[in-house]
Amino acid sequence: MALDIPSDQIYGGRYHYRNIERFNILNNPNIQYNTENKLLRDQYPVDTVTFSDEGLAKSKDWREYTKDNPNIQHINYEEQIDEMNKNLHTTNLIDPVSMFNCEIGEVAEQIKSDYKLEQYSSSWKDAQTVIAKAYQVIYDRINEDFDEPNRETTYLVQPDGSYKEETRQDRINALNEAYNRRAEGAAAAARTIAEIATFTGKANYSKNFLDEIQNKVKESYQNAVSEKNMERLRQKVSSFSDYSIDTGISSDWYQVINSLLYGNHH
Repeated sequence: MALDIPSDQIYGGRYHYRNIERFNILNNPNIQYNTENKLLRDQYPVDTVTFSDEGLAKSKDWREYTKDNPNIQHINYEEQIDEMNKNLHTTNLIDPVSMFNCEIGEVAEQIKSDYKLEQYSSSWKDAQTVIAKAYQVIYDRINEDFDEPNRETTYLVQPDGSYKEETRQDRINALNEAYNRRAEGAAAAARTIAEIATFTGKANYSKNFLDEIQNKVKESYQNAVSEKNMERLRQKVSSFSDYSIDTGISSDWYQVINSLLYGNHH
């Protein structure tokens, strides 16, 4: 669509200037201040513009023309505002797993302080209980956030740059991945300690045993945050040992791992 419209006819309007009256605004007794809920600017006439019917029609045609013209850039401010809002409420612009990993550590430190533990634990089960309790606290925080009626929508940026509304499960998945990294770290540490003991001649562990001890440690961490243990961890107790989570592995394996990691048989 092409238009042959002179620039001076696009609007066909007239601008009406009001006469400017100069006065001292501080000493003028005729000025009414905002005592009657009236703004000062509303008490004086303003400049006005009138448009002819022909001018309004031509401006409408011009707007339609520019929509179809690829050489004219149009800015959609509503889309820009929506994009900015989503960006401000996007949770994965930084690594959420690393953030949850840090939060698990912070909550664990707080648990340590609350229960006056000299260290995270004096046994392998206590160490697992501290981390499992930290997981439970953060897990419940997520549910409280998503249960909030007036919660603002949050988003996740997809690989193609588009936005996806974040769900409760998305947030829990990030927490689970962070917790699993903790479990894998503990399992790898147990295996390393056993390998060092074998290398130095303090023990003679077979490769199958090394594989099994690594698997058992990881399995016990997964069992520690089962629903049964989560319910126990939500209880208020006076002593941290009262949580007594079920690691889900045999007592024989527990004794082996506990002895290996802590050098005791609790």
